[in-house]
Amino acid sequence: MRAGEFAVCATATGAGARVNELDQEVEPEQAHQGSWITLRLVLALGVLAACLNLYRFRFSFFTIDDSWISFRIARNWLEAGVLTYDLSRLPVEGMTNLLWTLLSAGWIAAWPDADPEIVARTLGVICYLASIVLLARIAYRESLNLGGNGMQAAAFTIGLCAVSTSLAYHSASGLETAFWGFLYVASLERYGLALRGDRRAALVAGVLLGLLAMTRPEGVAVGALLCGFMLLVSPHRNAIWAIAPFAILVGAMEWFRFTTYGEWVPNTFYAKPPTSTLGLPYARDFWVYALGIFGPIAMLPLWKRATPFLRAVACVAVFVLLGAVWSGGDWMPGFRRLTLGILSFYLLIGVGVSLSQAKLRTAAWIAVATVVMGNAAAVSQITWSLFNRDVFDQLGKIANQTPGVDEVALTDIGLFGWRFRGSIFDLAGLTDRHLAHLHSEQGKHVWDEAYFKSRSPDLVFVLCHYLTDDPIDKRFTIRAHDVQMVRSLIRGNDYRFHTKVHYLASTDILIFRRADLALPVELWGPPSRRDLLGELRTALAFDASTRTAMTSPGDLGPPR
Repeated sequence: MRAGEFAVCATATGAGARVNELDQEVEPEQAHQGSWITLRLVLALGVLAACLNLYRFRFSFFTIDDSWISFRIARNWLEAGVLTYDLSRLPVEGMTNLLWTLLSAGWIAAWPDADPEIVARTLGVICYLASIVLLARIAYRESLNLGGNGMQAAAFTIGLCAVSTSLAYHSASGLETAFWGFLYVASLERYGLALRGDRRAALVAGVLLGLLAMTRPEGVAVGALLCGFMLLVSPHRNAIWAIAPFAILVGAMEWFRFTTYGEWVPNTFYAKPPTSTLGLPYARDFWVYALGIFGPIAMLPLWKRATPFLRAVACVAVFVLLGAVWSGGDWMPGFRRLTLGILSFYLLIGVGVSLSQAKLRTAAWIAVATVVMGNAAAVSQITWSLFNRDVFDQLGKIANQTPGVDEVALTDIGLFGWRFRGSIFDLAGLTDRHLAHLHSEQGKHVWDEAYFKSRSPDLVFVLCHYLTDDPIDKRFTIRAHDVQMVRSLIRGNDYRFHTKVHYLASTDILIFRRADLALPVELWGPPSRRDLLGELRTALAFDASTRTAMTSPGDLGPPR
């Protein structure tokens, strides 16, 4: 069998007989030339549908700000030889996508003057399209192995992936999500053959699972799960061919992590501790928007007929879903943390529909329709993710040109940190080891005022969101990450309110400077005459239940 091709196993027991996975494999081109041509047409139509879905995310403001964190780390590695976000501090693993960060260093080195997001988004789209084509080929193979309609399995699998709002959005986000998904699907393609005794496929699967683990932390658990499953259902000697390269790559990654950062896990494990109370709503939304509530019904025909390979895929789907619940989900729109779950469920649904018969077939088709409707409804969930890149882009450039500004405190550190070469006081703690270790629960951040004062950042950016459009009643909230810092500003006399910058609808960025720092008027405009901190001392009420800060009605007008 040639590399990159899948095989169909058949028995000669008559029409309609189930396929024996252990029989002689036959090339699909030799067995079903007409079907092979039709399959290529199905795959092409699926890619076209996916491109139409991608078109809505073509604008750069769909790039997620966190992608620039990886880009800055990669640039620091190229320029200083240290894989960290802030060169003025001890090394911290402030990213959770080690392999993607290393890869991004390649295109940053090749095109140092270009925005790295261009290559990142392009590569993400390519990985997304390659993933859904390969997943459809796997569905075709597995359906035929079970005596089902392989063409139908491929069509439904690639069709569901093509209409997935989450897969399309995150492939154009600049992050590692689509690349991670591609590594998973590629490892599954080899894994299926490895379970049938192909040692070379087992070796390749182990390498791909190791790369999966290096791309995102969850990949370690997924790879270990699949290797353990292979150890149970296939000859031990064959499983070792997959386990060995996987263990070597994971071991090398952990050795590098510990010797470089002194930790066994990325810093975000401390900055975002597991919080199942946040994970449950995340899983609920996934079930509604990605699975259409009733989508799993289409998998019922697999209940008693699933091959060991499909059982392994089902284990991954359930595992990543439970893991997302345990860890607290994700703040980003879509279901980035459940990308492997989406791919796994859609594969199982596609194969399940191809095996459905009689009354169950109608139910399966209806279930698929609900998945499509759920993804259509999910489009509205993405709109709030719009990132006004121009604001932080300009602020970063201005801060970089300002004499005396060596450190800035803010929460949205991505694009700003790419433009600003100085030190960043990361209020979310993603790239700050001290703050990360203080956080006891995601969304509830312990504040160290003495640490803040010891750092004494030159500028402080605070996001405020106005609750009403009433020009008189201008109540606003301050984001949870920023509340404790604002309290520190209020208690001291070291900072002055300088100006505000409009960010998004009903949202402004309040800019505070150190009292002894004079900002150039030509860059920052004239300083505000308003004593905003003084007003906040008397008007600001902190709501412990929502962990936000809110002004009393009418007490505090809009910053100006």
